Amino acid sequence: GTMIAHGIALFTGRKEFGERHPDYFALYGGKRDSRREDSKRQLCLSSEGLLRENVAFARAVFDLYDFDAVSIMPPDGYTSICQCPDCAGKDTIERGSRGLLSDYVWDYVNRAAIEVARTHPDKKILCCAYGAYTQPPLHIGKLHPNVLVCIVGGRRPTNNKPGQMEETRQLRADWRKKTDNKLLVFENYPLTTRGYFLPSYCAHAQGEIEETKPYSLGEDIWFTPGPDFHAPGFNHFNLYFTARMYWERDVGALYEEYCRLFYGPAAEAMKAFFDYCEANHQEMQKDPAPATRALELFAAAKTKADPGSLHGRRIALVGEY
Repeated sequence: GTMIAHGIALFTGRKEFGERHPDYFALYGGKRDSRREDSKRQLCLSSEGLLRENVAFARAVFDLYDFDAVSIMPPDGYTSICQCPDCAGKDTIERGSRGLLSDYVWDYVNRAAIEVARTHPDKKILCCAYGAYTQPPLHIGKLHPNVLVCIVGGRRPTNNKPGQMEETRQLRADWRKKTDNKLLVFENYPLTTRGYFLPSYCAHAQGEIEETKPYSLGEDIWFTPGPDFHAPGFNHFNLYFTARMYWERDVGALYEEYCRLFYGPAAEAMKAFFDYCEANHQEMQKDPAPATRALELFAAAKTKADPGSLHGRRIALVGEY
């Protein structure tokens, strides 16, 4: 097994941990962030006591469970460095919001990995490149051999403009310079309903999976629970192409096959709808005209198949959400 996200919070989020070790938590405005009883309490990554506890936690997981990698990743929402004297100057403000804490966080992860490797040399320590520590650290030439890097947004299907895809491609290239291990990618699905109800269909962008295969250890795709599960017609599309591209190579042929088999006589009309959504999804977030045009294309597709037929019912499922 592999533990991915926010692993440090699994033990620091406990109430008694904050009560016994307030000095392990980040200092903000003269107070330790140890009072809140949740998984987002932030930490002082300069604390040697915290590091010892974290190493002991990782070793215990490896000894008790069949895990290949344990997550040593800060709690969610980590955007501000601890203000204690030991942490002062360890952030890199000049790198912006995606590199602000890179050296601070990855130095902690690297130190933990070195210690865990003394007793478990065949195991891995994993951290996500995420938020304020998305960019690789500047002051670590190469991470310890048993560190695994999982890039959150290492392949952003909805960010499919050429410049955006090149930026993500460069991020993966920069991380490959920091480790000899293969990279992982993390993404949250569904892409259609994360805060806004716009048709986000990215078949061609999922073809980027083929590009990552030579240096990818795999992907962790979270399909967020909730009402989204009740709209399979609306949300299955990106899951389908993501899964199929792990062993397929030609996303174009796969896309043609999908439209033909799934929508029958409405194949070309549904393909026109999907193509338009992929090309104009980002514009729909700020301009209603492309969204209106997408709905017009979908309405046209509905006329191409008998509503009572299998293909017609599939089209209706897309429009149910």
